[in-house]
Parts: sequence; C-alpha cells; structure tokens
Amino acid sequence: MMASRFHWLWLHRWLALSLGWVLILAGLTGASLIVAKPLDRWANAELFIASGTTKAAGAPPSLAQIAERLHDEFGKQASLSFRFPRSSDETLWVTVRGRWHGTVYLHPQTGQEQGRRGEAQGVFNFLFKLHSSLLLDSTGKALLAWVAMAYLVLVITGVVLWWPKRWPPQWHIEWRKSTLRALFDLHRIGGVVLGLFIAVSVATGAYMAWRPLAAYITMVSGDKPVKPPQLPKDSLSSAGAPTPDTMLQAARTFSLARSPLSCNCPPSRIALCASAFSPTRIPIPTASARSGSIRATARFLPCNLGTSSMLAPGPWS
Repeated sequence: MMASRFHWLWLHRWLALSLGWVLILAGLTGASLIVAKPLDRWANAELFIASGTTKAAGAPPSLAQIAERLHDEFGKQASLSFRFPRSSDETLWVTVRGRWHGTVYLHPQTGQEQGRRGEAQGVFNFLFKLHSSLLLDSTGKALLAWVAMAYLVLVITGVVLWWPKRWPPQWHIEWRKSTLRALFDLHRIGGVVLGLFIAVSVATGAYMAWRPLAAYITMVSGDKPVKPPQLPKDSLSSAGAPTPDTMLQAARTFSLARSPLSCNCPPSRIALCASAFSPTRIPIPTASARSGSIRATARFLPCNLGTSSMLAPGPWS
C-alpha cells in the first residue's frame, strides 16, 4: 500500500513541477483576456468604430472589390476572413493569412482602411496567441492539448492521494499549527474541490483548440464530424461565375433576410453563407460557386461556427 502511494505521489509531484507552469500561464492569460478585450476596444477605438456618421455618397464597395484590392497587396493566394459589422457604427474586419498575417479594419460604407494589426500585435492579440498556442501556432496547440490531458492525470492522482480511509472526510484547515500545514491543507482540499471544475474547462479547451483530438473524441463518441456537403458539378450560369456578393445575397434571401456571417468562395467551388445567430441553431445555406444557386443546407451549433468568414483567393470575373 505504501509503495503504491509512493508511486502516485511521485507521478503527481513531477507532473505538477514539469507542466504546472504551462497551466498557470494558460490560466492567467485566459483570465486576462476577459479584461483585455473591452480595454483593447476602448484604447484602439479607431480600429473598431467606423469614423464619421454620414454614409458615403455612392454605393459601398463590394466584397469582390475589397478582396481584389487586398489580394493585389498580399498576394493572390492569401485567404481573407470577413467579419461583418454587428451594428451601424462598427468596422468591417478582414483577417489576412498569406505573406502577412493580421487584420485590416475597413469602413463598411467607403471601404477606406482605418488601420491594421499583425496577428500578435497589440496586448490583446499577443495574449490570445500566447493563451491559444504559446506563440507556436499548431505546435503550441498540440502541446497545450497534451498538457491538458496531463492535467486530468494530475487531478486523478491528487484525488487518489486525498482519498480518506474513513468517511465522511475532514474539510478542516489547520491554521494554528504552522504555515506549511495550512498551505498543505489548502492545496489538498482546494485541489479536490476546485480541481474537478478546472478539469472541465481544461478538457473542453483542449477539445476546441486541437482538431485531431476533437476528431478522435467525436469518433469515439459515435457522432459524425461536421463536414461541408459535397456538391455535384453544375454548369456555369449564363452570367458567368457569381461574385461573393451574389452568393451572399442568395444566402440572405434563403435565410429570411438575416445578416450573413460567413462565406467561402472560389476556388473551393462552394460558398458557406451563414445567417445571424438564432435561439437554437444556425442554418447554413451552401451555394455553388459556379451558378450561385443554393444547393444544400446544414445546421451547426453556434459554438461550431464562430463569427468569421473565409474568402478564398479570387478572381471572380
């Protein structure tokens, strides 16, 4: 019995000493992000608030015009993610992934650039990259996922070491004996009470952050992973290949005039155009990039969708 406890204690101690700093870093940066987001919008209002209150004299620029302009600057193979304004005074965000990775903020009525930031530029972006990937992109996400799994082992070993011989267990903290004893009791009792709640947050975070882990858990649970529908080949419409704006309009009509959140355009040959958030699920019409017609629909939970849109390289003429 003593030998078994020694091994549990050894595993628990060295897991905490070797990986604890990663968990502390992830926890502190995650908590900081809650405060940093509103502070970032306040300190950099020129990026998030559309300048001026009057509308442009002419029609606002189309998505195709904006995309072509950005592709000229960042390369034809750069992918562009559009985040459409949620209110009349918000800017249009375009996340660029190509020769340069970052976000360009545009006035939605004029298309004029109000500013840009690299993906790790600014306090909020830096904290988010540090929290989500340790500034190591996909390698950091995989590392965080494995650390999260190790944390679950840490919680299990802690519960085994805490498990009392007699029930009910004592929840008393000895404050009067010594500081070391009080800290030990706080660690032992606090770890059992709070560790299980933190484990839920850590495990779900790993599931969302690292796709291979999410795919494996989805497979083991017996559920089918969500994939875009495979569309049959169709002929090009008489008007030529549709523009992103044409497919967004088709999605808006299909979705009962709700504001679309996302689109995916050529060369992938399909466009996913999502409606605004509904109380339950989000209908996503799938339009053909050759004809512009709605070919299929799917319903995703809001947490699976996010708020961005992926616009693949052009041109669309």
